[in-house]
Amino acid sequence: MKTYLEWAFLFIVALAVVSALQFALRKKCKSNKLHFVLAAIKFVLAAAFAGLVMAGPVFLRPVQPF
Repeated sequence: MKTYLEWAFLFIVALAVVSALQFALRKKCKSNKLHFVLAAIKFVLAAAFAGLVMAGPVFLRPVQPF
């Protein structure tokens, strides 16, 4: 359970860092390539977090033998 919560926290922090970086570069940098790369990173992190949230109940449930 502890590892699951640590990973969830790390995904949220990573999304916050990428979002802050995108916000800071919005007016300074006119490069569309950099914005595309940051958006792609943000999408991958969001998909990984969604997978973690969906897989959590599967791995965290108590094992009950038949």
